[in-house]
Amino acid sequence: MKMLMMSARCAIALIAATVASRALAQSPPSLQWSPITAVSTQGALAGVEAYAANAGQACCDQRGCEHYYQGCACPACRRWIAWVSADFLLGWGKGRRVPALVTTSPPGTPQADAGVLGRPATTILFGNGDIGDGSQGGARLDFGTWFDDFESLGAGATVWGFAGDIVGYGNSSDGSTIIARPFFAVDTATQDAFLVAYPGVSRGSISIRATNDILGTDAYLRTNVWVGRGFSVDAFGGYEFMRIDDDLSIQSSSTILGGGGFPVGTTLDILDNFDARNEFHGGVIGVVGDFHYRRLTVSLLAKLAVGNMNQRVTISGRTVVDTGGGPVTSNNGLLTQASNIGTYSRNKTAYIPEFGVTAAYSVNDYLALNVGYRFTWWSNVALATDAVNLNVDQTQVTPNPSFQFRNAEYYMHALSVGATVRW
Repeated sequence: MKMLMMSARCAIALIAATVASRALAQSPPSLQWSPITAVSTQGALAGVEAYAANAGQACCDQRGCEHYYQGCACPACRRWIAWVSADFLLGWGKGRRVPALVTTSPPGTPQADAGVLGRPATTILFGNGDIGDGSQGGARLDFGTWFDDFESLGAGATVWGFAGDIVGYGNSSDGSTIIARPFFAVDTATQDAFLVAYPGVSRGSISIRATNDILGTDAYLRTNVWVGRGFSVDAFGGYEFMRIDDDLSIQSSSTILGGGGFPVGTTLDILDNFDARNEFHGGVIGVVGDFHYRRLTVSLLAKLAVGNMNQRVTISGRTVVDTGGGPVTSNNGLLTQASNIGTYSRNKTAYIPEFGVTAAYSVNDYLALNVGYRFTWWSNVALATDAVNLNVDQTQVTPNPSFQFRNAEYYMHALSVGATVRW
């Protein structure tokens, strides 16, 4: 009987030890055994010595975490309940194609040939290429929290944007040089040009401004799907919103010096405006993998958003002529006529994949410094430059210039540098 009782006690003790060891192994890193929590006096003393010896140093071996103590900055050793990350962005977008908008010719060129595309003496001053592929600054804020210590479910949100890509061009002439705005005259089926400035006829100036702004935000739920020694993989999904605004304005001003069909001193101000708005609403799913080496964490991101892209393009114009008796205004410009002036909209299914890599160095338990790279691609956007049509029928017998949507892709590269605070 005594032998049976002793055997039962041994079995109970063994089961209890096994359960305890498994519980410790499955508990959050912050609750795992450490020298500081040793139950024996000798273990406690050893723990104090270990803490003193390792204070301010990494607590991880090359493969992951050896042990955790307060003050350990190794991201593999512990988890955090909440985080806030702020980054400065430096981005480069895909260039937008723009047709030839400003031309010139040498003084002495006949009026009929001055600034006309296709003539040997004509030089393009602006357009006939890509604009908006320079660098632009931006910012990103990401924050979230885990609902438990096991990272079974968490929530977060991200807001990011770019201050805007701005392209500007300006030119003026006192009447000694030629400035022209080329177009194709549909009514005569020939290349033509409006002369902003021409020797002996007019003096004038022209200015062009093109802008591009991007704003994005998302809200998501996040859960851990795989964890190992020195790495973890999380999946997330939620809602995503993005907006891309693209604008182009062309403004010219001329003063008649003589022989221009208007009284001397007449002023002509012409404005063409093209505005494009893209607004995306959709769902997003993705994965992020964190790979730890001592204080360094490398994170890989892949996500895909699918939803509706509402595209809206507004075309407007204005011409103001003042012969001296007061200005007379008409609601059309040179490239904006009754045939294309108005607001156009459509909805298209859009796909927005995004990929990124980030390296973070843990300074201490609560602060990490980040550098990274992101690539984002939009499958379908409307651009202001795509709305420009150089085919002009000034008689408006035919509907030119006309407007139609084009399927255009767009992408953005971005470098980031910032910091993450976690607790």
